[in-house]
Amino acid sequence: MSETFEVRRASAGGLMQSFVRWGRRDGPVMVLLHGLSGHARMWDAFARAMAPEYRVIAPDQRGHGDTEWPCPPAYETADFVEDLRSLADHLDIGRFVLVGLSMGAHNALAFAVRHPGRVERLVSVDVPPRIPLPRERDALLGSDPDRIGFATVEEAFAAERPVYPLSTEEVVMHRVRHNLKRREDGRWIWKHSPDVARHWSPEDLSDTVREIRCPTLVVRGAKSEVFAPEVAAAMVDAIPHAALSTIEGSGHSVPMDRPAEFEEALRGFLTS
Repeated sequence: MSETFEVRRASAGGLMQSFVRWGRRDGPVMVLLHGLSGHARMWDAFARAMAPEYRVIAPDQRGHGDTEWPCPPAYETADFVEDLRSLADHLDIGRFVLVGLSMGAHNALAFAVRHPGRVERLVSVDVPPRIPLPRERDALLGSDPDRIGFATVEEAFAAERPVYPLSTEEVVMHRVRHNLKRREDGRWIWKHSPDVARHWSPEDLSDTVREIRCPTLVVRGAKSEVFAPEVAAAMVDAIPHAALSTIEGSGHSVPMDRPAEFEEALRGFLTS
């Protein structure tokens, strides 16, 4: 069973976008969108598992990973959606399966509304249609690493570990290692721009999700603190062809907390 893995860059959407490509060049396409403060490499384990059947594309979204930071800062939902459309056009991708986590799920939902002909199936992981932004923003700004940075990768891991108590140490370290860059003074800082937290302005999708027409799987971590069960149920009721999968033992970051169960839920949805 062969698999290919490569990190590529492309000028699309007015930015130099970085993305990871896995799997079959001739297979159906699956696009994976990470969450706020995340990056494309957080999907490595899941992408590797799907590579035998899919051509998997995982971009670093604007202001994250190795993708260019927009100047002046521009982090509206429409900006993220246009980035994905431009990248898909650049890669000559027509229809694809779209999977998003948290902020990435929000952007995926908005993309499915604006470009219904492009999304074959949609998976939205642990995000409500309306995001309680102040709490998300305060959490990021309160730990802005540009002020001090970290002396070592291990120090960064120690700071990040409590954020993901349900994930294994190996999974959290993988996320940390691929989310750091070194400053000229030798200290390590996160790759995501502080401007994302300051300027991110997600739309309220409470009404517009009703326009989604593709088969949709809404995934919720049973222990999630950001996606209440009643909100998830209402979201599934609003989307015409939606189903709900609740992953036991998982918090907000379902692909990290319960990777095997997450993969099983998606495979069941994709083959149904």
